[in-house]
Amino acid sequence: SNKLASLAAVCVEILNRKLNSSAKLIRFLTKTAWAGCLAVTNEKLSTDAFILDKDVMNILLPSVCGSAFISLEDENDADSDTTEEEDEDDEVFGFSANATPMDLDKACNSSDENEVKSEAGDDQSEEEEEEDVELDPSALENLLLEDSDGEEKELEHHAGADSALAQLIKMKQDARKAGKDHREKAEGVHKLRCMTLLETVFARKPSQQIIMMSICPLLRARRELDKSIESITASGKKKGVTSLSEKRALLRQISALLQGKISKYDLTQAEDYHSLATEVMDDLKKCNSQSHRTCCNALLIMILKAQKFDESTILCREIFAGTVEEWSTRRTTKIHSSMFVDLIGKIPCLSRVVLLKPLAMSAKNARSSFLKLESFRMISSLYTIPMKAGNEENSAEIMALGKSIPEIAIAIAAALTDEVFSKANKARDVLKAAEKIVAYCLNRGGDELWSDVAVMKESLELFSNKTESAGIKNVCAKLQKDISKGIDAVAKKDEDVSKTPQSKKAKKKSKKVKKKSKN
Repeated sequence: SNKLASLAAVCVEILNRKLNSSAKLIRFLTKTAWAGCLAVTNEKLSTDAFILDKDVMNILLPSVCGSAFISLEDENDADSDTTEEEDEDDEVFGFSANATPMDLDKACNSSDENEVKSEAGDDQSEEEEEEDVELDPSALENLLLEDSDGEEKELEHHAGADSALAQLIKMKQDARKAGKDHREKAEGVHKLRCMTLLETVFARKPSQQIIMMSICPLLRARRELDKSIESITASGKKKGVTSLSEKRALLRQISALLQGKISKYDLTQAEDYHSLATEVMDDLKKCNSQSHRTCCNALLIMILKAQKFDESTILCREIFAGTVEEWSTRRTTKIHSSMFVDLIGKIPCLSRVVLLKPLAMSAKNARSSFLKLESFRMISSLYTIPMKAGNEENSAEIMALGKSIPEIAIAIAAALTDEVFSKANKARDVLKAAEKIVAYCLNRGGDELWSDVAVMKESLELFSNKTESAGIKNVCAKLQKDISKGIDAVAKKDEDVSKTPQSKKAKKKSKKVKKKSKN
């Protein structure tokens, strides 16, 4: 057995207990003992039975994330708490609708106790303003049931019974929510205490296997916390929820661990990149908050950086397949442009190879002008970032930049003829992309690219005549001049090739042919 796993279980159990006296001291000593044992393992002074392995993490991760997050291999986005509430509500209202006999003595006694707990902190003025409903068991029974000498009669409707039953249901719901909030607060406090144990593990630079197995549980736990906090704040009941502060604190600590430590590690020798990247991408496609997207983006970039360029290109194409198209065409998608912006900023060489063609298509076929402008901005950034000359990615980058120009030029020409982009503030992003394309052709492009860029010339002239902005007119004139200059240079080269002087041998042969023809 692993002695460190046994120690982890003891530490988690101590931090989970309610201590009456010297609680802070005992917890501090527990964390100190844990940090000291980890230091011994890192110095390799322990035996084989005292190591940081999967058994230890299978104890620590559930204490922070919950055992349900560890055991699930596939993502389960259903909100279990909401489902539980709906089921219980259906049972309560279904009971009242069917008019099933109920034990009024037990129901009212329990409701009285719950009412005292849930309304302990309310002001007396608010209690006086509310309408009091008598919940005496005998009185409520008389309102609901009427017996007359053993003769059966139909149940008569009474307004007092409706209000009493509604009050009874409301009290039961309030008591259940208060109990649930109390449990969540206790769980949050326990997870915050155990979070220090997990942070100590990652402060000691664990193995790549430990890092890989911790990413998905922590990411799932963070998403559930984010979703829970968002539902509480959206409902406007922050004052009545006591567990909100613990949830926010745990969310901050998990985010700092994922972004500040885990995403900085080197995973060059790890295995099974594909499954981990797929899980992170699936989580990224389902999240709603920008903070969770930032965590997922940082983890994806870490995974892609850990591989060689060819391997990361294959993986990036697989996980990003159809992502740009979905972002630009589907209205209900949760994919955000920050995914592509972060990838372009951190790994530009990979972004040019993978994203340029999809972005060129989205610049032309996106469902809104805003998304088209976003595509043009990202295209401009891909042609702006300088390439590293002489590395292994250079040839793939140059090939991707050159092959994408025809589609980008067509998208720019289509945007300049569209009335949506007739205003100067929208046209600037389109013209900036055109400037980057023309500058690339002048500096690095071949002669064959100018025939593709020439498509923009007529659109630029029409747009210049239509716009009233002097600055836009100047930009269009400069672009037209540069395009004409490039096309003329190509034409001049073709003429020079056709007029190249013949060699001496060719001249002698031509003279002999002429003499023979004369004779």
